[in-house]
Amino acid sequence: MRIAPSALALATGLLAIAPLSHAGISGRGLQWEFVRFGPLNGPSPVPGDAWYTFDLYFTAGSASAQISGMNMGITSITPYFLATDGTVFNHPFGGDGPPNPVFLPAFPALEFDTYLALGDTLPAFVGGSVDLSGNGGMLRGAWFTQPPIELLANERLRILRVTVGDDTTFLGGSGSQLEVNFVGFEQVFSIPPVQSVPTPGGALALGLASLVAARRRRG
Repeated sequence: MRIAPSALALATGLLAIAPLSHAGISGRGLQWEFVRFGPLNGPSPVPGDAWYTFDLYFTAGSASAQISGMNMGITSITPYFLATDGTVFNHPFGGDGPPNPVFLPAFPALEFDTYLALGDTLPAFVGGSVDLSGNGGMLRGAWFTQPPIELLANERLRILRVTVGDDTTFLGGSGSQLEVNFVGFEQVFSIPPVQSVPTPGGALALGLASLVAARRRRG
C-alpha cells in the first residue's frame, strides 16, 4: 500500500484511529499523531535528508483503564510487531526508552529518537525483547510499569515514538498488532497505518509551493 500525500492530515496531526476493539467500550484503540517533518539537524525539508516523526497513543475510550504494560512482540514467543519498510532513526546516544532531557541541548536530534514509552513514566523492558532497528521490516518490544497507570475515560497514553526516513511508504498496518496489558486481562489491538507520509517528490513539491507562495506575499 502506497501512502498518499495529505497536507491536511499532517496539519491536523490526527492521522488514523484503530477500529473499536472491545465490545461496549467506544473509542478504545490506538491512534497516530504527527510530530514533525524535516532534517534532524535543521529546519528545511529536503528530500534525502528529511525524516518523519510520529507518536502512537493508546486511547481509553468511554471507560477508564488500568494499564501495566505493552507487548509489541517478543521474538519467537509472540507474533506482535510494528511494520514499516522505511529507514528507522536510532540516535547513537539514544536508548529503548525516552531520552534524558538533560542531553537535548547538546544533542537536539535525540528528541526524535525511536523509543518506547508509557506516558511520563519511564518503563521497564522485558530482556531481549526490544528491537527498534526496523530490520526485517518490524519493530518489536515488550515494556511495562508497576504500579499500573490509571487512565480516565477518553484519556490517552503515549506509548511509543518512531522516526522514519523519507524512503518510507508505510508505517503500521500490514498485520501490525500490539497487546495491551490491563490489570486482570490482556487485549490485542491492530496498529493502524499512517495514512499521510508524503513521498519524497511530494514533499519537494510542497516545499516549492510554500516558497512560491512566500515570494508572492512579499511581492
